[in-house]
Amino acid sequence: MSILRESYLYHLWAVLCTVYYDSAVHRCLVRMGAWCNRQIDESRVLRVLCREGVAARAWEESILCRLLTGLINLPAWLLHKLYLALRATFDDSVFSRLAFEMGHETAVAQSWLIMLLWVIPFSHWNNAYSMLGFAALLVLFYAGAMSRRDFRLDVKHIGFYPVVLFEPCSWRCCSPMSPPPPSASCSTISPQRCACW
Repeated sequence: MSILRESYLYHLWAVLCTVYYDSAVHRCLVRMGAWCNRQIDESRVLRVLCREGVAARAWEESILCRLLTGLINLPAWLLHKLYLALRATFDDSVFSRLAFEMGHETAVAQSWLIMLLWVIPFSHWNNAYSMLGFAALLVLFYAGAMSRRDFRLDVKHIGFYPVVLFEPCSWRCCSPMSPPPPSASCSTISPQRCACW
């Protein structure tokens, strides 16, 4: 890390960032972003379209929300306890520090995975790849959560409907696949010659 901070490229980047943050372009973009946020927050059309139902309003205080939040963050909590117990070992390791930094940038990895989902043709893609990719993102997130106590998943802010939608998908992906039952026409044919298997 010290080699990077002593490089000319790092100093050039720091100067460019300083110039940009003091520029009129930056101030203009910040004002435009704040104006857009106000338009979205105060929009009467979006207020009607995005209003929450009874289930969504009760979600944040529900027992199920707190239970799912605890279950999802249990590995992160256990890994953080392990990190605190062996802090000197983890802090001295280059690979663990690299894993922690990569874990803190899980959102960037998530954007790359979503871009792959958009770019790769469906004929070359399998939904199992998506499941493996998002499982790898979860592992990456837990690596980042190992060194930071405040790096946790918040099911409350994900919302009721995305959680309800995700639950059947996760159960289907985790359940074992069984072959379809043979049809009546295949009952007299040997399994080696039957086309339905």
